[in-house]
Amino acid sequence: MTDHPAAPFIVAMSALLLVCCGPGDKETAGLSPGSCQISSTPVVSIGGIEPPAHTFGDISDVGRLPDGDIAVADRQARFISIFDTGGNLVRTLGREGEGPGEFLDPIAVAATNNALLVWDWDQLRVTRFDLATDRIATYRVEGLVNVTDNFGDLPGGFVIGNVGFPNGIGESSSWTAELAAVRWDSVRGESDTLVAFRQRTSQWVDPSIGLSGSPTFSARGTFAAGNGRVYWTEGDSAVVHVWAEGGAERIVWNWPPRTVSPEHVDAYLKRWLARMPEQQHDDIREQVAKLPVAETFPTISDLVYDAAGGIWVGIYPMPSDTTKTWLRFENSQISCRLDIPRSFEPTEGSSDWLLGVGTDELDVERVELWSIESE
Repeated sequence: MTDHPAAPFIVAMSALLLVCCGPGDKETAGLSPGSCQISSTPVVSIGGIEPPAHTFGDISDVGRLPDGDIAVADRQARFISIFDTGGNLVRTLGREGEGPGEFLDPIAVAATNNALLVWDWDQLRVTRFDLATDRIATYRVEGLVNVTDNFGDLPGGFVIGNVGFPNGIGESSSWTAELAAVRWDSVRGESDTLVAFRQRTSQWVDPSIGLSGSPTFSARGTFAAGNGRVYWTEGDSAVVHVWAEGGAERIVWNWPPRTVSPEHVDAYLKRWLARMPEQQHDDIREQVAKLPVAETFPTISDLVYDAAGGIWVGIYPMPSDTTKTWLRFENSQISCRLDIPRSFEPTEGSSDWLLGVGTDELDVERVELWSIESE
């Protein structure tokens, strides 16, 4: 590990935070916030297949720096690209390799002050790039299994979402995920677990084709961190847990359950078939016909860090939905309900913008920044 100057770690957390926070629960007043509207087109769009567009291999994460520049992690290229707000390439960070500042699988980025943190899944380490001095520091985080790309900064350290499989997985079998948010203290050079839980619903998995969780629509867990807060959800209900200095609470709101119908499974099947060679279609239809299908959708699909101090919560979409609903929470209340294009996956947001990855009709990835206005 290469050390770097860092402020004392000022966030005091317990070694293990229980999921059920009881007296800290807060329930919102319902779903009647002032409506918001996304811009008709992205205000910034980077990427594509037509020159002079920048071509990405596999965008794993996108983050925004304090000056507004955009950092893009490309797993295939194995480096980080920095673009200005006009979509122009400013610089690249890192390259393929195992030395300082080099990557084997960069899957997540997080901005902190005038630095960029990059999580390398393959090497189980974080690289910190000081954007003012070009100083590079690396931190190997031991003891993590199948680390996810849920990654965020905290004062003096960072949080990494971790998932393991205590029951193992097999073809067309079910599994139960063990999820944990792991904090790394860059001053002490140690990690500890902030929160851990098992997914309460098993989900169908077929590792031979890399598909899991659909069309069973079973519970999912996810994490987001930033601004001295850690958010997490088990995904099967309208509940978001949040830790901040001074304690933890649950944000609860009323979101009607959505029943899974045969039409939803058919829509899922059609999208799957469209992505696969025709000679595999009969086998795919047979597999889907054998799947156990849940009766209702889980509520939450994802959490996205909010640079303004709130949290964006993605509502699990129906297979037939043409848009996706995202809710922005601030001070445990819904401040914005937003419908975004189905082809856009947010990775970070604020009160007036969402940043993420979009795809065109040919599934070519591009970075998109959308503006948000209150109606």
